[in-house]
Amino acid sequence: MSPTFWSNSVRTSITLVTIALTSTACSSIAPMPATPCHIEQTSLAQDPETRARAAVTSGSPYILGIQGYSLTFPGVDDLAVVRTIGYQIIEGTSDVAQSGPCRDYQGRAMTYAERFNRTIISLLDQ
Repeated sequence: MSPTFWSNSVRTSITLVTIALTSTACSSIAPMPATPCHIEQTSLAQDPETRARAAVTSGSPYILGIQGYSLTFPGVDDLAVVRTIGYQIIEGTSDVAQSGPCRDYQGRAMTYAERFNRTIISLLDQ
């Protein structure tokens, strides 16, 4: 059908519906936080070995995971431990490249998770 087939009122209605749907879809997307590095203050603030000991002592040990291109568990050689006790993901990790003050967060989270996970595994092996 050619564009001349549609009457002006039909074209106007289609345009308004398209605008309404686009506006609704765009308005439902939550804005990204301006600085995701604030997460570091809570996620990586506690000493990883102390945090791991507390998790084991409480009877709720877990492995820390890092989001990247895939989910990884630094310091874990056997994924059976992850399947057995479960895991938590360090908030704010991803495969999205950051700039400015957030640039090093992924690396710090990786180091933190490795120390935490090795401590958990060591304590569970005792």
